[in-house]
Amino acid sequence: MQSGRLDDVEVLKTASIEAHDRISFSGTVKDSNNNPVPLTSVRVRIQTGGSGLLESQTLLADENGYFNGSVSLKGDKCGVVREEPDVHNRVHSGTPTNPSEWWDIAWGVGFYEVSLPNNTIVDDNYFVHICQEKLAKMCYYERDYNTGGSKWTCL
Repeated sequence: MQSGRLDDVEVLKTASIEAHDRISFSGTVKDSNNNPVPLTSVRVRIQTGGSGLLESQTLLADENGYFNGSVSLKGDKCGVVREEPDVHNRVHSGTPTNPSEWWDIAWGVGFYEVSLPNNTIVDDNYFVHICQEKLAKMCYYERDYNTGGSKWTCL
């Protein structure tokens, strides 16, 4: 396991972002001669900053050594909430069909470890996932037929 804490911001600069409640894994198990190893189990272990160690999951490689699956992040208590509550969607002159949006987003930090049956770790890394999101405000320019211009409307 890598050293560092789950909330270590320096480590998170290269972390992957996984949305919501699942993180996906895929790959091919190969032996030392680079040949696929069929029907091998691959264990995925997830630890989050909000809930600690979540239930491990075992994925089974097919006859070509390929494995593919996802692990649930449900149950993570979301250890980090953004200090800045509104996140803008970068649409600066919204229209009724493409409005500017501001979101309240709570996110969590986690660590995954992928290992083989002999406990050899083949991959591990930190990740960030969205635990909860809520649309806080939505605004757009609307044509004002009284003045011939437009007005900024927020919902």
